[in-house]
Amino acid sequence: MARRKKDKTEKIRKNREEREKRNEGKYKALKKEKTNEKVKTLESIYGSNKLSDNLIYSKTFSVKNEEDIEYYFTKNLENDNSKNFLKDMKKLPKSNVYANIGGATLEEIAIKIINNAQKTICISSFIFENNTTLCNCLFDASKRGIDIFFLLASEFMMDKLSNDSEGNEHAKEHVQFLKEAGSGYMFIRTGEFHAKFIIVDPHNSNAQGLVLTSNLTERALTKNKEVAVLLNKEQTAELFEQFKYGFWTEAKHEYRKGQTNNISSLQSITNKERILKQGKFVVVTTNSSIKTIREEILKFLKEHNTNDELLISSWNFSLDNDISKEILKHIGPNTKILLPQRSKNFNAFKEFLDKDAKVRCNYLQHAKFLVSSNKAIIFSSNFEAQGLDTGFESGIILKNKDDIDVLRAIFDIWFLTAEHIAHYKGKKREYAGKSIEVLITDEKERSGYNLTEMMIHEEMNGKQVNEIWDLEDFLKTKNDNEIFNILLNKNKIHAKSNVVSTNYSVEIKPESVPNNVLYLKSVDGFHLWQSNYGKNKEKFLVINRNPLKNENLFNQAQKIAQEEQAKIVIY
Repeated sequence: MARRKKDKTEKIRKNREEREKRNEGKYKALKKEKTNEKVKTLESIYGSNKLSDNLIYSKTFSVKNEEDIEYYFTKNLENDNSKNFLKDMKKLPKSNVYANIGGATLEEIAIKIINNAQKTICISSFIFENNTTLCNCLFDASKRGIDIFFLLASEFMMDKLSNDSEGNEHAKEHVQFLKEAGSGYMFIRTGEFHAKFIIVDPHNSNAQGLVLTSNLTERALTKNKEVAVLLNKEQTAELFEQFKYGFWTEAKHEYRKGQTNNISSLQSITNKERILKQGKFVVVTTNSSIKTIREEILKFLKEHNTNDELLISSWNFSLDNDISKEILKHIGPNTKILLPQRSKNFNAFKEFLDKDAKVRCNYLQHAKFLVSSNKAIIFSSNFEAQGLDTGFESGIILKNKDDIDVLRAIFDIWFLTAEHIAHYKGKKREYAGKSIEVLITDEKERSGYNLTEMMIHEEMNGKQVNEIWDLEDFLKTKNDNEIFNILLNKNKIHAKSNVVSTNYSVEIKPESVPNNVLYLKSVDGFHLWQSNYGKNKEKFLVINRNPLKNENLFNQAQKIAQEEQAKIVIY
């Protein structure tokens, strides 16, 4: 009796479980059907063609002047004649001055003289990049028996490089080259070397030299705004004297091959005193000897007529030395200056523009020289104390008219095609009732891609919370509500300094409604939907009309979406 009762209970339990499974299957199917029905209803209400797929909502914010600023930058739109300049350059006389314009690059010129070496190659560079075409060319020369001697910045110097430094991105490659090339292939001595040159067979009849403004990296030798001068035998002999002085007197360490492996190690060396004589063509800066770069610049300025055109190019122009301050005395309306748009040059920009000089900016501008109508000096030093007063730098005086004319033509095309133009006395702006200053500058190092045009600097309660280098990038990283709140309602947006702004069209591409949504409710005529699956259910406020034709509608939707914590979509 008890057994039959137990069996009956078990049968009832199984029947109940089977019934629950059938009902659950029906529920899921019904739920799926209802979900699909809601999606279809969404399409039937708004149509299958979503405005979000092809609509960009644009809103232009007006600005007004607030107060004066000292200077600002605008994009250069005056470079339409650059092709004609390139054609004109081909008509110029043959010269020993080269640049990364039109024909062969500096890398090709350097490789050509290296391949001509019969016995010896001597090189100086602040940075040397590993695994480049030039690097491999030197390894090949070493394997065929050519003796190669290097003066390079030490590994300790690489550790001191900041993000603002010209060689920061190549620091690791530089150190790797020191270790590999010092492993029995080449003789490397290191210190504070910033000079850039190549010497081939200085004791032979085919002696050649190349003085450069560029480091021996691939980008510098192919893309940067750089120049180089091919030297004759007499000039090469002078440059070789500087190399020997650096190798024996200024070098502090040497890389030597290990006794048990091929990994080179850094070892201290004992310096030998040498006397470096002043040359007729080559100019130098050393830490403990003559400093003819600064002497020749002073001589150049003394002979320069202020009514004559003066051309200046550099990577840095600092006011921390008497040479830069002396140059300022000779700057006027007939002066043209090329510099990168770097924060380190901002003080100089103000001084240049205050004297009515014409200033333009290229991010890749790295060549260092002074040019007048009848004289030019090219050198590796920037216009700053480190390089003019101390360090190890080299340069060359140009006296040949053809060389000077070619250098002037190179400067002209760089000036014409510069990315930005510096202006004096701009205006601060008020941005839709909130203070905004758009900084058109570049304090970050980048690898040759186009400069950003704008940066905004966002602050909340006096504390920086965001720094955006491109207004368009900023808009892409924020949703619609955040953009309008930041730009119109909540936060003040400030820049650092040196600013200019104009009317700017903010473009917002709305988000499309996902497929898996269910109707939630209506608010003031707008339909509010909610995603059906997942833990984090999102809400969507749908607009079924073009906001370009009804801006009030869009502003109303923005307010409701913010209250409901929903995303705006235009369906």
